[in-house]
Amino acid sequence: MSPYHALGVDLDATDKEIRDAYLRLVRAHPPEREPERFHIIQQAYGEIQSEFDRLKRAVHGPPSDGQPSSLEQALLGHLRHGARKSFPDPDTFRDALRRELLA
Repeated sequence: MSPYHALGVDLDATDKEIRDAYLRLVRAHPPEREPERFHIIQQAYGEIQSEFDRLKRAVHGPPSDGQPSSLEQALLGHLRHGARKSFPDPDTFRDALRRELLA
């Protein structure tokens, strides 16, 4: 199930809309009464809670079996080969993801 569907939000939902939906669902489906549903809600929120997570998901698809995404592998390889001494700042990284999405 898509995390957007699990939380009942649109693909273009804002951080606030996603958080509000998450809080509403957590109150409606507490872990004491509905542990399976609660787990689904938590997992969905974890996948799309920030704009960065949503952009990363849009570029690379849903998370896999715990292996780093190709984007993460590229950044780690970049660091290992000494091209950069640190990761790019979040704004630069977000802008690069947006450009990749619009290409």
